[in-house]
Amino acid sequence: AGSPRALIRNLNINGLLSDNQAAELDGFAKLRHEVAHGLRSDPPEPDRLDWLARFALAAADEDPVTVEGMVEWFRERYETPEDAALSYDQEDRKYLWLGSGPHDAGGALQAEFDLALEADIVEAAKIIERDGYDRARQE
Repeated sequence: AGSPRALIRNLNINGLLSDNQAAELDGFAKLRHEVAHGLRSDPPEPDRLDWLARFALAAADEDPVTVEGMVEWFRERYETPEDAALSYDQEDRKYLWLGSGPHDAGGALQAEFDLALEADIVEAAKIIERDGYDRARQE
């Protein structure tokens, strides 16, 4: 059957776990090994246990959140200021948002995907921000 750590590696290689998720789960597998063999007895930090519980809920979902899924969701709902045809004030060197933004990817993703791993949200935001930082909500 293999070890939990080998399973985590295989799930990551096959794209079922993000690199960030695999790293977190590998840490829990290492902790399990240490506890099982009497090498450690202190429990994990509460925020790590909270992440594990949220991950388990997300993994049980029929449509789990992925970095690619978050990027796709954002791009379907937000667009660059240029694509939104916003006016640009040459003197002040900024866009005139008129209620459509600006929205940043990290904030929008955090609000929508509360069960996602913070590192995955950061990774998705970095991918999105390659095209610029502030976005307008599509109408």
